Amino acid sequence: MGNIEVKTIIRAGLKVTYENAGATGDEFSNEGTYTFFQVKNAASGTIDVTFITQKTVDGQAVDDRVVAVPTSEDWMIGPFPTDIYNTANKRVQVTYSPGATGVTVAALKNR
Repeated sequence: MGNIEVKTIIRAGLKVTYENAGATGDEFSNEGTYTFFQVKNAASGTIDVTFITQKTVDGQAVDDRVVAVPTSEDWMIGPFPTDIYNTANKRVQVTYSPGATGVTVAALKNR
C-alpha cells in the first residue's frame, strides 16, 4: 500500500497536490472528524473506492464503506471516525476497483 501524506488546510490557502492512486491501495493517517480524502477519477469508468473498516460488533465485521466515483468527477469523502476506520497505527486503508489507473488522490485535514 502507498502512503498518502495528509496535508493541512490553512486559512491562507492550500494548493492541493494529487498523487497517483496505488495499484494495491493506499493508507493515510486519520484524526477522525478533521480528515478527508479527495478522489479525482480520470479513468474510463466508475471507480469503487473502498475504505476498510477495522471495527467489529458482536464478533461481526462492520461492512467496508464503498464510494462509487463516476468518470470525470472529483469527490471529497470523509470524515472517518477513528473507532471504525483506524488501524492500530491510526491509519485508514483504501483500495480501488477495478483498478487505480487514471485515479489521483489527496488526503487533507482542516486542523
